[in-house]
Amino acid sequence: MRMVPGLGKVFALLAAILAGMSTASTRADEAFDAFWTKFVTALNEDDVGTVKSLFKFPLVYNAAEVGADSFPTIYDDWFDADARACLATTTPSEDGVDYYVAYCELVYVFVNTDKGWRFEGVSAND
Repeated sequence: MRMVPGLGKVFALLAAILAGMSTASTRADEAFDAFWTKFVTALNEDDVGTVKSLFKFPLVYNAAEVGADSFPTIYDDWFDADARACLATTTPSEDGVDYYVAYCELVYVFVNTDKGWRFEGVSAND
């Protein structure tokens, strides 16, 4: 069998790149796990200040882009007792790069931002 010069270096480089991607993915998972624990704990304790700090504003609510001043209405609407109970027992799943979703009556969407993981909004659970 004839070897192509430099092919071993190409495979070594490819292996290093894949290992780096795996490590980055693990760090992202660990960061999301920490975020998720903080988010669900804040919901369970009805700690609205912490929950609000974990939102990514602006977000879309009732087909309009809203800011942090709309938080009390959003919180009451999207995080009622049934939603908090569901979120406390569900396991979010990765949904592409930098996104996790949690399936309850609504689909709760979380995004990795330059400030870390944040709640981005909801969509219908069809």
